[in-house]
Amino acid sequence: MPLKASDWKTYLDWAVNAFKVSAASAASDTQIHTHMCYSEFNDIIESVAALGANVITIETSL
Repeated sequence: MPLKASDWKTYLDWAVNAFKVSAASAASDTQIHTHMCYSEFNDIIESVAALGANVITIETSL
C-alpha cells in the first residue's frame, strides 16, 4: 500500500484490475484462490471482495 492514504484508491483500483486480468484467462471451471497477509483489512475489504476470487484466505497480524 502507498504510504499516503490519499493514494490508496488509485493503487487498490489498479491492483484489483491487475488481479482480474491475470485470472481472466482461467477456464470457467477453475477456482481462483488468493492468500493475503495484511494488518488492517477494514481499510481494504471492499477491494478484496472486488477481486472476484472463489476462495480468499486472510492472515492478519497485530
